[in-house]
Amino acid sequence: MSRLAQIIDNGSTVSGKRWTVRYREPGGRTGRQREKSFSRKKDAVDFATKMEGDKRENIYVAPDAGKVSLRRYADDWLAKKTASAGTLESYERIVRLHVAPHLGSKMISQVTAADIEGLYACWRQDGAALNTIESRHIALSTLFSHAVRHRRIPVNPMTQAEKLENPAIPVDDRKLPGFEEITAIAKEIGPRLSPAIWRKEGEWRDIPVPASLEPFIDRLPIRNASGGMPYPDLLRKSWDRAIKRIELPAYNPHDLRHKWTTVALTDGVSIHEVSRWLGHRSIKVTVDRYGHLTQDGQERCRQVVETTVGPHTLTADRATAARGADSTPS
Repeated sequence: MSRLAQIIDNGSTVSGKRWTVRYREPGGRTGRQREKSFSRKKDAVDFATKMEGDKRENIYVAPDAGKVSLRRYADDWLAKKTASAGTLESYERIVRLHVAPHLGSKMISQVTAADIEGLYACWRQDGAALNTIESRHIALSTLFSHAVRHRRIPVNPMTQAEKLENPAIPVDDRKLPGFEEITAIAKEIGPRLSPAIWRKEGEWRDIPVPASLEPFIDRLPIRNASGGMPYPDLLRKSWDRAIKRIELPAYNPHDLRHKWTTVALTDGVSIHEVSRWLGHRSIKVTVDRYGHLTQDGQERCRQVVETTVGPHTLTADRATAARGADSTPS
C-alpha cells in the first residue's frame, strides 16, 4: 500500500516556496516518488488531498503524461484509431488544416477551455459555417477523450469550453430539388457516382431502402478507378459540374437528405422513426428542423380528441337543460 502524501514545512526563512508535498504515484513502494512546492499551506493541503483522492479513485494522471505536443499526439492517435477510411481521412484533414496551425505545438496537458473557445473564434473569422465547426468539434473532442481514457490528461477541455450556438433552421421544402431534377443529376453525374445520389456514400446507418434501389447495392461503397477510396471532394465537385451543365438551381448534396426527410414526414412516417434514421442526437433537433412538415398531425390530434371527448362534453342546449333541472323545486 502506498504511503500517504507528506506535507513538509521548509520554514519561514527558506528562499522559495515554503510548503512541499511529497507523494508516491500508484504502485505502492515501487511507485515513483514526486514532490511539488507551494507558497501557501492551504494550497499544499488541497494538492495532497487531491493526489490521494485520485489514487484512491484510480483516476491519477502523472504530471508529465501530457507533455506531448497536440500535433504528435494526434498523429499517434490517428495511426492507431479504428474507424472507416473516410472518417480517418476526415479527422486527419481537420487536425492538419484547422487544429495544428493554431494549437499543434502546444502540449495536450496545456490546452485549456479558453484555447478551444479561441479556436472556435478563429474558425468563425475564417468563414466556417456552424455545421462545419460542429464537425471539427466532434473530431477534436474524440481526440481529447482518448487522452483522458489513457491517463494523459485529467479532463477533456472541449467539455469545459462554451460551444457556439448552432440554431436549427427549419428546412424550406419548397427550395429542395424535385424528383425529376434528382434523376437528371444522377444521370449527369455518371454511373460510378450515381448511387451516391440515391443513397449517401459512406453512410452505413440502417435505413429503409425500397426494392427499386437494389441494383445500386453492388456498387456501394463507391471506389475510385483503382479500387481505393475516392478523394473527399469528388462527389461535391462532380455534383457542382453536373448542376451547372444541366442549368439547375444551386442545390447541394445535403439537400437530398432534406428531401428524404420531407417525403417521409409528409407521407405520415413517425417523426421518432425519421429522427432515428437520420441519426440525430435528440428528437428535438429533428422537430426544430422538420416539425413544421408534420402540422397535419395537429388536425389528426384535434379529431381524436373531438371523437373521444366530444360525446361527454356538455353542449349549449344540454348545459341549459342541466341548469334548469338544477333550479327545479323538489
